[in-house]
Amino acid sequence: MQQRLHTRSSVLRHTSSKRLTHFPRSSAPAQVVTQAPPTIDTAARYNVVSIAQQTKEIRDRLCSSHVAGGLLYVEAGDLVLRNGGDVYYRFRPQSDFAYLTQCDIPGSAALIDSESGRFTLLVPKLPEDMAFWVGPQPSLDDLAATYGADSVAYTTDLAAVLRAAGKGRDVHVPSSQPTAAERVVAALRGQIPSSSAREGSPGHNGFSSADGGEEAGQWVV
Repeated sequence: MQQRLHTRSSVLRHTSSKRLTHFPRSSAPAQVVTQAPPTIDTAARYNVVSIAQQTKEIRDRLCSSHVAGGLLYVEAGDLVLRNGGDVYYRFRPQSDFAYLTQCDIPGSAALIDSESGRFTLLVPKLPEDMAFWVGPQPSLDDLAATYGADSVAYTTDLAAVLRAAGKGRDVHVPSSQPTAAERVVAALRGQIPSSSAREGSPGHNGFSSADGGEEAGQWVV
């Protein structure tokens, strides 16, 4: 019995040694071959245009259909206070403003010349110490490049921008933004807008405009 076990163990050892294959080790590091992915010009293939170009095309279509002429003034809206003195709801610009500009800066506005298509973006000027809380603010040139504006000015310069656009031209505002009309009137008068607003008469494409009368001058630059 012991002899048989011994013989079987020898056979197993002999068989196991035959199954082992030894490969010589190489001192050179293994080389990994990588192939760069093919380059695809997505913009050319799918006709992708920038946001600024898209909004320009939208403004051009609006200007071509706005037969009344004059200037179009649209506001983004302001922040809505949630609680405390400096906690606000997440800002979402007015739909008309976002559709025409894609700008999401609270308190900003757009002035569009319906005859030439010139787009002026107006943004609020923040105090210098606000940079500590919100970070450095982009320059007016940076904003013009980002949103495809022909020019950018501060909202405090609204009166000067309106007068520079041409004296005696009608200013149209969306009928859904009565406070925007009040802001235009106040800017031209050098006053601060009150809480009440004059809605005006419905105009073409949902815009309100002057309809004559003594107060027509409030709606004309």
